Amino acid sequence: MIVCSCKVKSDRQIAEAVKDGVETFADLCDHVDISNECGQCARLTKTIFDQCLEASEWLATAPE
Repeated sequence: MIVCSCKVKSDRQIAEAVKDGVETFADLCDHVDISNECGQCARLTKTIFDQCLEASEWLATAPE
């Protein structure tokens, strides 16, 4: 799903950034080049980022 229409960035790119080790929202914005143009996508971007980060942390601690 396209999250940022200014830069045409998707939720998949956010998830990939988290997989690549991005741990802060500021780093995400720099890494993906998102949420730094008009700011309309900031809230949704942050929500998706937080969900991806939470899922990543859960997967890292889940028993096998």
